[in-house]
Amino acid sequence: MILQTDDSDVLLIQEPWYKTVATLRSNTNLDGDPTRGAPINPLWDLHLPMLKPTDECRALTYTKSSIHSLVQNQMSHPMSNPNTVITDIDDGATITM
Repeated sequence: MILQTDDSDVLLIQEPWYKTVATLRSNTNLDGDPTRGAPINPLWDLHLPMLKPTDECRALTYTKSSIHSLVQNQMSHPMSNPNTVITDIDDGATITM
């Protein structure tokens, strides 16, 4: 609900819901492989930290889609890990969570 009603431009979320959002199936694996993710909303862009398939996501950032051109997720930053999202916004100011 907060993604629909919040007036902020940036939301920093610690310990987000990050669970199975889909199951990928193939001819070789009929049971499928669970694919995990976070809630999405068309009004917001989702920025995740650098994650391996077995990692638990401990932090994420949402930015309003209207400022999409000002935002860059720095997944290759040395501090980016499942606990930390590094996000540059416009003038190079960095938000670390």
